[in-house]
Amino acid sequence: MTNFRHILPLLLFIITIFSCSSPEKRSEGNINPTVTAKTEIWLFHQTRRCKSCKAVEAIVERVLRNEFLDIKDSVQLRKINLSLPENNQYAEKFKANWSGLYLCTQTSKGEIIENLTTFALFYAQIKPDTVYSLLKQKINQNLNL
Repeated sequence: MTNFRHILPLLLFIITIFSCSSPEKRSEGNINPTVTAKTEIWLFHQTRRCKSCKAVEAIVERVLRNEFLDIKDSVQLRKINLSLPENNQYAEKFKANWSGLYLCTQTSKGEIIENLTTFALFYAQIKPDTVYSLLKQKINQNLNL
């Protein structure tokens, strides 16, 4: 029984990562966005979603509602259903083949894409406040607030 308690969290973690992850993608270089930067949160999903995927979506919506409502023109959420063929172009751009959470910031120096998928899916159910804090921090950093 004791061994089972140690193995169960590991199995749940492995199942979550393999069922909901997409390859990591991160832009090269550290570009400091200007105050006029615009950040889009891209939330990729399938028609059928796991609990972790739903939890990530709820956290993202809560962050936007609680922290960025006053600057909603600078921070936008894009929900993309990868089960629909018309969304293939977005999947190719982000190299997303399953669920994913990406921050895409447009700056005067170009586009910055940051993949938060693995972190968000892993912690969304067990430490949602950690995901909330990181997402808030990353958006603020990208907007240079």
